[in-house]
Amino acid sequence: MNAATAILDELTSHRRVLADLQQADVDQWLAEGRVARRAELGAFLRWACSERLTTVAIGVPQWDGPADGVDHDRRWQQVRRLLHDDTLPTDVRIAGLLITLYAQTATRINTLRFDQIQTTSSGARITFGSTPIDLPPTLAALITSLSAEREDTDRAGTPWLFPGRPWSHSISAAMLRKRLAAAGLTARAARTAALIQLAVELPAAVLARCLGIDISSAVAWQRAAAGDWHPYAARAALRMNASPAP
Repeated sequence: MNAATAILDELTSHRRVLADLQQADVDQWLAEGRVARRAELGAFLRWACSERLTTVAIGVPQWDGPADGVDHDRRWQQVRRLLHDDTLPTDVRIAGLLITLYAQTATRINTLRFDQIQTTSSGARITFGSTPIDLPPTLAALITSLSAEREDTDRAGTPWLFPGRPWSHSISAAMLRKRLAAAGLTARAARTAALIQLAVELPAAVLARCLGIDISSAVAWQRAAAGDWHPYAARAALRMNASPAP
């Protein structure tokens, strides 16, 4: 919206419309800083092109891989600490594990509700995308413990795993990141390491369905990880062939 407003204001000031836009205009405005950032402007112009409102567009910038260093040992140290360190708040442990194990972001998990955790005969599962994921027993137990901790408190009725203030609202993503940082969790680096490992082990389509990310992002992460998912496909085929006939 900021990009659309900026570019339309520039055109209006010269009594022009979007159809009059030229590439030279965009280049000049970007050089002079008179419109929104390039990524935002590009998104708006690509939409405008798809709607045949202009013929000028900015290509999607190429992703050069993760910006953070990937330290898998550090990630697993954090996982072990989150699983076993009882001195950490339970909700912080849960949020940290969702990031370090399932490569979620604070902006995706801050609005999780208890009713999004499904209890099964073998434990519990959660859905980030379109495919439910089984939770490890320790993580499922932490979520059950969190619910029990809130009984007989002013937060007993909140539906949120991570409530804010007031408790009827979920915590903001910024505050959740702040709480994780206070616990010593390097969330972004941990998520990067998790995505790299998962991209190596899973095909992009499965990664997208399980983690709830766009398929193009999943493909980009797989390329960054140089992941070869053919062994996964081979194992899946072996399992299917080994299954008894119905």
